[in-house]
Amino acid sequence: MSPYTPVRRKSSTDSEVSLSDFPSARKFKISPGKFSALNFTKWVKSPEAHSDGVDHLSILSVAWGESHKVPSHEYLIITLRNSPSILRLERDTDSWSTLWSPKSRSTCKDTVTITDRFTDLVSRNDTILASFAFKYPTVTLASLASLLQIISQQADRYNVWTFNCWWYVCCLWRNLAKCAERDDICFRMNEEVTEVRSFADEEGFESWDAVRFAHVLQFVHLAALERTWSRNSKAPKTHLRKASDDIELMFSQSSGLVEKGDCDKLRVLIVSESGPAKSALLSDAFRDVVVEPRDINQEIVSTSYPNHIFHLFATAGAVQGHNTQLICQFINERTNAECPHTEKLDAIWYCKKIPPDSSCAFDHEDESILNTFGDG
Repeated sequence: MSPYTPVRRKSSTDSEVSLSDFPSARKFKISPGKFSALNFTKWVKSPEAHSDGVDHLSILSVAWGESHKVPSHEYLIITLRNSPSILRLERDTDSWSTLWSPKSRSTCKDTVTITDRFTDLVSRNDTILASFAFKYPTVTLASLASLLQIISQQADRYNVWTFNCWWYVCCLWRNLAKCAERDDICFRMNEEVTEVRSFADEEGFESWDAVRFAHVLQFVHLAALERTWSRNSKAPKTHLRKASDDIELMFSQSSGLVEKGDCDKLRVLIVSESGPAKSALLSDAFRDVVVEPRDINQEIVSTSYPNHIFHLFATAGAVQGHNTQLICQFINERTNAECPHTEKLDAIWYCKKIPPDSSCAFDHEDESILNTFGDG
């Protein structure tokens, strides 16, 4: 097993009461052992647990564990700031039928194991890939319960290639790490692990943080999906990313990290036959940002319109040919049912020169673009 000792820090306010010793735990039959994430969540969010102060216990450290059985398995170890209890969070399944297709699904088993002894949770041959600790009380047990609940609601299925144990661990780790600023987290990677050491060979360990570590591991796992299933991996990857994005947004809102109004920003595509400077309205909107008029994927946030996210595609003349294809492709991607709702296109601002003697405002190219948005 890799050298790792769970962080334990005491203060004068620490109760040092094991989770199973709270009166509410006994009522909900929570004792040392393994429970479904659903039952654990019901207990933590119950009025009885609130009366005991259980929901106000906070997370001290998080460790990313990996077992070397076949198939390999990943899990999280969580220590608490004011309790000796240690948690192991993981996802498993009772069927490996999904091995034959990234689009199939089986029942997932999300569990929480509670104990006061670290050795009960990490086997001798397991490896701790990385860990981080909060310098200050940041994430309560109630917030953790909310995250478990959100994940269960948004991704209640198991697939060996997508919604598996590593995705579950990565999702938990990333959302918990984002609850604090980088400087308020002590992050450590296990330099003895070859897989981890290869990440830092070029830049050094000091340039890494907990969130980046999760992103890289997710990329590595998705690369395996692409290599194995090639073109059949696109739809499963899209589902995975959408679920991950939705979970992150919902947890941020429930934790107060993001105001709910932030997700209500209007995303607008501006198609213009001239640059922003040629229109007083556009010039005002973009006076405080640097805009690349042909980069349709650039997100433009202007202080003049704080409740909007703009995308701009401006041409020197009429929109036609390859430009029409680029715009229609962007609209299709941003109105697709599988596009995360925070990235969906809400409106098109179509700026076109109309000759005074023209009998028709829009030509065939214009209609193609507008009909693409109307069909989305």
